[in-house]
Amino acid sequence: MSERELLKRIASDKNLLKCYQCGTCVGGCPVSRTLPQYNPRKILESLITGEYSDLLSDKLVWLCAYCHSCLERCPQRIGLSHVFVELKNASFKTGNVPQGILEEVMQLVKSGRTAPLTPAVERRRSELNLPPLNISIDVGEIQRIVEGTHLDSLLKAARRKRGGKDT
Repeated sequence: MSERELLKRIASDKNLLKCYQCGTCVGGCPVSRTLPQYNPRKILESLITGEYSDLLSDKLVWLCAYCHSCLERCPQRIGLSHVFVELKNASFKTGNVPQGILEEVMQLVKSGRTAPLTPAVERRRSELNLPPLNISIDVGEIQRIVEGTHLDSLLKAARRKRGGKDT
């Protein structure tokens, strides 16, 4: 499915057409307060009006914190955070994944953890009187899920697009 088809599918949600661009979503968004160029209203406007150019390749779609402040404040009850999940999924399907997220997913697939368990982590856990993380992770099960959901082919496509190897 092309980028345009993915975006049209997301934009076909009739609930999105209820948006009258009041900007309440932006006013309550903690990401917008920190990063003014992040504007959920403008992203939704682009989606509704069919101005799709660069929407999936823009890293801004990856910044939604899923706090649901937009949904709680929206007078039309538009679940923008759900729209951003769809946009991220579509972005991933087209290989437009920020390097950090791609690396985190690859780490999860390889080890079952999103961050490596290092001696420094164990030392810090001990200092905080936390038990050691000696939990056995069935990486084989993770690999089966990755293959069953075709995440492996999406990861390969994303790595190729970024110029990486297909590991």
